[in-house]
This record gives sequence, C-alpha cells and structure tokens, in this order.
Amino acid sequence: MPQVAGAYIARNTSTVITVTDPLAGEYLLLDGPSFGAAILDSSASGVLQTPNIPQDETPYVGFVRGDCSSPLAPVNIKVFDSVRISIPNAFTPNGDGNNDRWRAVILEGLTKKIQISVFDRWGAMIIR
Repeated sequence: MPQVAGAYIARNTSTVITVTDPLAGEYLLLDGPSFGAAILDSSASGVLQTPNIPQDETPYVGFVRGDCSSPLAPVNIKVFDSVRISIPNAFTPNGDGNNDRWRAVILEGLTKKIQISVFDRWGAMIIR
C-alpha cells in the first residue's frame, strides 16, 4: 500500500500528494475506494495533483506495476475557509497619533480566534 499523508488546505484549492519512498511503476489518484473509480491524476514519480477541492474529501492512491496492483491508501483532505488578514509589520507607539496602535484587520472571511506571536528583529519571541 502506498504511504501518503493527509492534507489541510484552503477551500476550493488543490494540493500535491506525495508518496513516501515511491517504487518504479505507476501511481494513481482515484476519487473512490476501488480501481474502477475515476482517475484524477497519475504519476510514475509518486507526485500527484488533486483538482480543486470544495469540501472535506478522501481520494485514494493506488500503485500499479504490470498486472499487479496494491491495496488503495486513503488520503484524508480537510478543507478550511481562508481568511485574509492585514497586519502591519511595524508600529511606532510614541504618542504622535501615527501608527501608535498595532492591530490585525480581517479583510475577507470569518474567524473567531487568531493566535499572534510578536518577534523582535533578532527573532526572539517577545509576545505570544
């Protein structure tokens, strides 16, 4: 059975599925749990591209060499709604009324929670 990892991607985007330690032969990305399912992609290198994925899905990866085939490996793909955020990369809290406050502004999408870490110019985390 091919060894593959799941993915966590933004809704309506595609992802690359990479087989760990691929063998000589052909790898198939299928939209169902049997070799009779529709083939979404194929590759001799073990690198497979999904189509755009609108919701959580489980495609399958199979391996074929000659008349032999492997059991199918499920690939759990979870999707999330993307969020666009505007975050300034610097601010000057000196009381002059310009850039005194630092804040993240949600431009697109919905989110209930954001985790932010602030680092100084040398890479040391100063706020989490």
